[in-house]
Amino acid sequence: MDPAGDGAEFHIPTVGRQHGGRYSCTYRLQSQPFVSSEPSHTVQLVVAGGTDPTQPGAAPAPTHPGSAWTAAPKGHPDFTHANIARLGLGTVVLLVLGLILAEAYSSRPRGAP
Repeated sequence: MDPAGDGAEFHIPTVGRQHGGRYSCTYRLQSQPFVSSEPSHTVQLVVAGGTDPTQPGAAPAPTHPGSAWTAAPKGHPDFTHANIARLGLGTVVLLVLGLILAEAYSSRPRGAP
């Protein structure tokens, strides 16, 4: 981060030509991990270099097997599995609440409003 506190410097250790394109950044506070900032202005990333993987800019970034997502940087946890578990749990809770409402509706007396 720069001394004024309004910028940051990002080091990308491994990148390939396929990673070139337009990028923007957002940030999250540790105290509010589900709230993101507005996206920054976009920047154009142009990757130059040969095919030698020992040279900067030539090696592809690591990915999860069978997906197009890049791996979380070292020291930054990947919350994908935890988020899937939360979505599943939320679905189960909503299903149970729906079943409770359906049971209450079906067990009420027929003459009641």
